[in-house]
Amino acid sequence: KTMGLAAATLDAFLATCFTWAVTAAGAALVFVLPPDEATQRQLLRPMLGFAGGVMTSASFFSLLAPALELAEDQLGRRWSFVPVAVGFFLGGAFLYLCDVYMETQQIHDPLALMQDAVLGRKAKAKADSPLRRSPRSSSNPYATPSNARLRRPDAL
Repeated sequence: KTMGLAAATLDAFLATCFTWAVTAAGAALVFVLPPDEATQRQLLRPMLGFAGGVMTSASFFSLLAPALELAEDQLGRRWSFVPVAVGFFLGGAFLYLCDVYMETQQIHDPLALMQDAVLGRKAKAKADSPLRRSPRSSSNPYATPSNARLRRPDAL
């Protein structure tokens, strides 16, 4: 039985080291990515899409399916979907309200929001910042003014 505990501990340690290495490799991309904003935007779109797909599958397989099973055990098969559907709806409503809040704060650009977070600025910065724009200012939702540049922390 002691050997089983040692093997389980080693497996947990190796899994932790693997997740650390993968996270560090992903974070190290900031050192090799080009600094221009156009390239960052081209990379940001598929990354956000991939992250959305991963979170959608994780929410189903890790949250919704077990919740359906638990609700079925407690409420029976006929009404088991109700608490899960209500929770799913509330989660969607919360995300919608977050989107509305970002609109009221004139944050229409995920790259600008991430730059604000990385550079330590408040997300509610001046509305005339080159990183902020009106959502109707261009037919291209990713278009930015020509004077909008990626600001590095050392440039502030």
